[in-house]
Amino acid sequence: MVTIGDLENNEIESIHIDGITNIPLIKGEQGEKGDKGDKGETNNIKIGTVETGEKASATLEGESPNQILNLVLPKGDKGEQGEPGIKPVKGIDYFTEEEIQEIKSNILDQVNQFSVLVVKELPTNDIDDHTIYFVPKTKAEQNDVYDEFIYINNGWEHIGTTEVDLSSYYKKDEIDTKLEAVEGNEVFVGNEEEAPSSAKIIIEDEDFGEGLTLGKAEVYVGAEEPTTGEKVWFNKNKNSIYVRNSNGVYEEFIKKSEEVYSTEETKIGTWIDGKPLYRKVLSLTTPSTTNSTKIANFDKTFIIKNYYGNAFISASNQLLPINFYFTDVYKIATYVVNNSGEIYMKIGSEAYRNQQATLTIEYTKTTD
Repeated sequence: MVTIGDLENNEIESIHIDGITNIPLIKGEQGEKGDKGDKGETNNIKIGTVETGEKASATLEGESPNQILNLVLPKGDKGEQGEPGIKPVKGIDYFTEEEIQEIKSNILDQVNQFSVLVVKELPTNDIDDHTIYFVPKTKAEQNDVYDEFIYINNGWEHIGTTEVDLSSYYKKDEIDTKLEAVEGNEVFVGNEEEAPSSAKIIIEDEDFGEGLTLGKAEVYVGAEEPTTGEKVWFNKNKNSIYVRNSNGVYEEFIKKSEEVYSTEETKIGTWIDGKPLYRKVLSLTTPSTTNSTKIANFDKTFIIKNYYGNAFISASNQLLPINFYFTDVYKIATYVVNNSGEIYMKIGSEAYRNQQATLTIEYTKTTD
């Protein structure tokens, strides 16, 4: 006897047993649709190792829903050589640390800084675009006594009101008082032509114009020359006053009592290039011949900027300038050769021979 259990696989059409005829299987009807299963969890796959190998492969580690994908990738063929890159240019594409600091410093130097000026009314000329003008209010209140204005786009802009503490600023009369105290009331502010004979220090009007104020930050007192651009320098060592000119050079105020002419070198001021200017008087004798003759030597480090003088002609009791021309006979010609340190003179008349003369030279030095 042959026993056959339940046949659930409907893909089997018949069963064949040796010696027995095939037994056909009848396919049953399709059953009802089953219930929808629960939604499975989302599988999260993370990239694990990525290695180079001869053949590409991928393996999964772990169980769903958290698995790791490991990859093996074959190495690709070597590509063609690319185009040459652009070489960076120093100063355009990149900068050294020192250059960066210098650029920063230059930018800061170019930043305009505003100053403050208190006036009775807004000016109509000589207006400074970088000055905030403080005008007293017609009806002042405590902690609010000024109106502030700035000149923008050819017009006045009212930028606010506030009480300003001016205790850190010197006014013109305060500067005058301080300067007078330095030289014992012998300081004159104004044009040199109008100064009294007692004045030892003359401050030109353009240095201290009417209504000008100086902040304490603009006045420096000390022995060494200031380095931060103060307008006025009180030199404690020399008891002298200096003003910073448009070239950034400190020039000493004129002292009439110190206008000295000497055969010794005397420092008298500053030349337009900022170098110290010196003066010396040379005592000479005119040539003994009418030919061009060297009459003096000077240090080759001197650069003569100006020279002048006179020759006394004893026979005629005349005082003639060292560069004098009346006729080809009555003449004196003097010239300087800087690079050789020589002074030459040529005279026309025999009466001008061997006469006493003085020559004042004013010069800078290549060593300064």
